[in-house]
Amino acid sequence: MFDLLIKNGEIIDGTGKPRQKADLAIKKDKIADLAPEIPVEKAQRVIDATGLCVCPGFIDIHSHTDCSLFVNPRSESKIRQGVTTDISGNCGMTPFPIGEEGFAETRSFMKEHGLEIDWEDLAGFFGRLEKQGIGTNYGTFLGHGSLRTYCMGEGKRAPTPEELDKLKYEMDKAMDQGALGLTTGLIYPPGCFADMDELVELAKVAAAKGGIYASHMRSEGQRLLESIVETITIGRRANIPVQISHLKVAGNKNWGKGIWALELISLAREAGLKVHADRYPYIASSTELSTLLPDWAHDGGILKMMERLKTPDIRKRIIDEIIANIGQESGYEDTLISAVHTEKNNHYQGMTLQSVAAERNQSIPEAICDVLLEEEGLVSAIFFSMNDEETDHILSQNWVGIGSDTTARAPYPPLNADRPHPRAYGTFPRVIAHYAKEKDLFSVEEAVRRMTGLNAEILSLKKRGLLKKDNFADVVIFSQRRIKDMASYMKPHQYPIGIDYVIVNGSVIIEEGIHTGTLAGRIIRNH
Repeated sequence: MFDLLIKNGEIIDGTGKPRQKADLAIKKDKIADLAPEIPVEKAQRVIDATGLCVCPGFIDIHSHTDCSLFVNPRSESKIRQGVTTDISGNCGMTPFPIGEEGFAETRSFMKEHGLEIDWEDLAGFFGRLEKQGIGTNYGTFLGHGSLRTYCMGEGKRAPTPEELDKLKYEMDKAMDQGALGLTTGLIYPPGCFADMDELVELAKVAAAKGGIYASHMRSEGQRLLESIVETITIGRRANIPVQISHLKVAGNKNWGKGIWALELISLAREAGLKVHADRYPYIASSTELSTLLPDWAHDGGILKMMERLKTPDIRKRIIDEIIANIGQESGYEDTLISAVHTEKNNHYQGMTLQSVAAERNQSIPEAICDVLLEEEGLVSAIFFSMNDEETDHILSQNWVGIGSDTTARAPYPPLNADRPHPRAYGTFPRVIAHYAKEKDLFSVEEAVRRMTGLNAEILSLKKRGLLKKDNFADVVIFSQRRIKDMASYMKPHQYPIGIDYVIVNGSVIIEEGIHTGTLAGRIIRNH
């Protein structure tokens, strides 16, 4: 007897092949059968999927979900999109290993929500998640920036031989505890202070345990091509598969470089190197406002950065470099402030830098510096830096997987306090509704592959990503006619529509659009 039978649906299996009319049976946590006709008498429960698509649960290959799970383990903004597996630890940032200093964002978040940090390494972090329960499957990389901070602080320098040994030891330890590989955030401190040799040595450790190397490269704009060459070179020297994070061409002065970027990657793939990329389906990015400051301003961490912003001659140098880096002061006038922490500045959320500067009677660079000071360095922003043409070109590559590049949220307290990028709620349905249906960039079957089978292949996830007998029963049932992302830049906290059922490890989590409250997610380790 099957536990659940999904009848009369159009099966899109995650391989990219044309859909087929078939029934899918689930027993416990696995797909038990997939056949043209399975009698209803063989199942305890039946879902009639007539007129609906049945596909594998979506795998968010580039996520920043971590400590938010301690606040709301249901992963509402992810599960409502059909995400059944959330892969975190990207861009060099993880809440482990964690010592007594550093990790300002993790510590600030936990303190804000009245939570204690009771772990040090990945094993401890996983243990806490497993103890409380999680709504989606969850895996993570080890972030190089967090690793570097733990082993040698946030200074702008190379590691000593002893520190390099410690970095490699902790990398190996994290791999043994289940990390999927190494990620870097080479525009963020302290990752931006590392040279290629350091990254190759750590990538070799990850490679030895079957991991991959995922990188937010040093530049996605002016030095985009050089950054791709560096990333590919690291992969070749370390003999490790490479995943380029949120591949993009940022800044209108750089538009047009996409064709050369894709050519570099294609040449590496033709030469036998495993290179993939991930991307979100929007032309705006989102990250920390402090990334507009020059790298040297971050040397030593946030406290040192704020000291520099308070020192008149250093502050002037920072402002001069901000203006030089963005070309002209108006270069980021449309940038939206998405998250602050003080009540005083709460109304800035959703305002452009131009509006904030005007309200404060300051120039944009001056406003950037003072808002960062008032918010103790922690301000998030949305940058409109890409164009549709190159975004389409990147998304059309069959080796580009889909990731949201964001953490799990909910449209109710406490995870609705900021105004995030709409990708937090809309990434996966948008790929189908906008890029497959409206723009016809690829078929719906190919859209599903980019969010399921391809991502599972990149990450070497076993028994996930495809609708196949004996695979885990992570399943999404959606209406191709109704599916649509509803989140916008001004009103981001909105669930998509058209996703009727989401099943995680055989348990129904979303039923006719309603969350059942079940926490059926599992920790995914690299072994």
